[in-house]
Amino acid sequence: MPPLGSCNVKMIFLKKIDMMPISERYALVDKSNTDLSISKQCELLCINRSSLYDVKQPKIESEMNLEILELMDKKYTERSDYGSG
Repeated sequence: MPPLGSCNVKMIFLKKIDMMPISERYALVDKSNTDLSISKQCELLCINRSSLYDVKQPKIESEMNLEILELMDKKYTERSDYGSG
């Protein structure tokens, strides 16, 4: 097996990382690791450090909006010719 710092090992590592979904790569970042900085971990995992802190909240529709969407859907299925022509 080639030494750890060799180009072959780095290429194999990068190919494996590249095949991982980004969400899994973000999950691998250990913020409590004092030996390896977050910047270095992100660099090794090929992810943006700034997006690590960008927590996206799932979009939740309001009850009123859901009711309106349901009414629109009912109207459209009753009269699918609405809006045409």
